Amino acid sequence: MNNVNIIGRHGSDPELRYTPKGIAVAEITLAVDDGWGENKTTLWIGVVIWDKAAEILAKYVQKGDQLGITGRLTQDSWEDKQTGKKQTKTKVTCEQMTLCGGRRDSGSHEPVAARNAPARASAPPPAADDGEDTDDLPF
Repeated sequence: MNNVNIIGRHGSDPELRYTPKGIAVAEITLAVDDGWGENKTTLWIGVVIWDKAAEILAKYVQKGDQLGITGRLTQDSWEDKQTGKKQTKTKVTCEQMTLCGGRRDSGSHEPVAARNAPARASAPPPAADDGEDTDDLPF
């Protein structure tokens, strides 16, 4: 099983880009607290967010905002051009994103419609026969 759940603060304003096929992607770094008291440290976790969730992230999230991420671990590998050594980087590929609130110092909160954004726009839409009006959802 490959499943990761983290909550952390966004380390910088998000930068949205698009693949040649027009798919939105954002790579971010979350500051996640580990331990407590004198042993408390901060882990910086790389996260990749795709499709509609990446667009929502770019629209509603700023540096310092808190995010919840559910996803899976993935690993990039490449050869360092200077040393010729193989390099690897482990990161989280987002499958579900929850906007937990605004920055600590601003007291602001994002629109409720942006919460719990699926990480892939290709996921099937919810069934329309459940009685809920989903026309105003951003995803």
